[in-house]
Amino acid sequence: MVATKAEEKGQWGFVQRVERLSNAREEEEEEQDDGDQMVNVFMFGQAYNVKRKFSTSGSSAVWTFKGISWVFTLRLNIRVFFNHSCVFPFVYGEVTHYGCTSVHSDFAWCSLDETFQGRWRYCTGADPPKCTFPFLFGKKLINRCTREGYALSRSWCSLTKDYNRDKKWKQCSPYNV
Repeated sequence: MVATKAEEKGQWGFVQRVERLSNAREEEEEEQDDGDQMVNVFMFGQAYNVKRKFSTSGSSAVWTFKGISWVFTLRLNIRVFFNHSCVFPFVYGEVTHYGCTSVHSDFAWCSLDETFQGRWRYCTGADPPKCTFPFLFGKKLINRCTREGYALSRSWCSLTKDYNRDKKWKQCSPYNV
């Protein structure tokens, strides 16, 4: 997932996934001609046909959409942003968020700026509201984020010592499994 600005909408959004177009013959012809590749980029719940050209180093690609180009490094090290604190509240898409959100994402995230500027990171168990460990879930005492009991098999934690009684929880980062 990468943050990118969709100029035609004037807002930031997350690229949710990238797929090659299904017409392999056209892709091969384009790759032979100039190294470009046409792909579908899914953003804001819609598919956009985008041109992608890889650099000679293979670590980044130049993406072009409606005449606007940006560089996306394939070897993102998201951990770099874990040294930065989430900023609360933050504004994303004209909505003020007072905690982590999962808008346009499968996992909770936060902005690193008061008004979202494309800098973000996944939320962890340490971000507000904080996870409470250990916590009681069913008959077990849980000491870290768990996937147990979550239908989507994502990690979560309790916000109180007794989840059974209070039913207060939050989703953890994919790194807190």
